[in-house]
Amino acid sequence: MTELLNKDGAGRNKHIPFWLFLLVYAAFIIYLCKVLNIWIDEVYTMDTSSYSLSGVINQSYNFEGQPPAFFIFLSLWRTISSDLFFARLFSVACIGIAAWVFYKLVVLISGKDCSLWFVVLFLLNPYTVWASTQARLYAFLLLLSIVSVYFFFNFYKKRENKYLIAFWTRKPATIPIVVGRLAAQTPSFLSVRSSILDATTNGGAHYGCRQWL
Repeated sequence: MTELLNKDGAGRNKHIPFWLFLLVYAAFIIYLCKVLNIWIDEVYTMDTSSYSLSGVINQSYNFEGQPPAFFIFLSLWRTISSDLFFARLFSVACIGIAAWVFYKLVVLISGKDCSLWFVVLFLLNPYTVWASTQARLYAFLLLLSIVSVYFFFNFYKKRENKYLIAFWTRKPATIPIVVGRLAAQTPSFLSVRSSILDATTNGGAHYGCRQWL
């Protein structure tokens, strides 16, 4: 028992550098969200997400030229606080959730020993750092992409239909909800990727590709 406790304690101590990294990283990203000047695209975001639900949808299509999912979620988020800093925190939250799902994805593929340090690499990616400080949809798209890939690999490894909930599938045993439909409400490159994964999970890649040609 003593040996097991010592082993568990050593395991916890081994992860202390990771948790310290997360603390410093989060403080740095939040600091950037606070001090960075607003830029033109964020002005558009703040305006589009400041309307009522119907106004947000209208602005998304007619002004932003994009489907409305991100702006609807951000509009709801901003009911707590309407300032730019809090709007940027929505992107920080998306990156945080994306990092957690990415950790689960790495564990699924390669095991636990190296997974935390893959998360560090993910968080230090310049695009991830940049997206987390923007009151735009980039962090939200990254989150949806990682979630859909995570569900895809779960289905690929375990062959259980419950993992197809991330896609709008054609199989009667599955339920079409959330991620696939959100992907369809975001810019087209994520919609295309989601449709390719959907076609693959249904064993109809040729049919799925023909739909997009």
